[in-house]
Amino acid sequence: MIERNDLESTGKRRVGQIVSLIAWVVWIYLFTPIIALIGWFFGVELF
Repeated sequence: MIERNDLESTGKRRVGQIVSLIAWVVWIYLFTPIIALIGWFFGVELF
């Protein structure tokens, strides 16, 4: 853990943010079938 962000270069900080964003997108993508199953159970129809 970096306690002082000012000591970290801007490039490293940006790469860390992009990697974090990609990880969140993948995590949400993996839970899409569960969300669809719950919606189907409650009668939600999107298409």
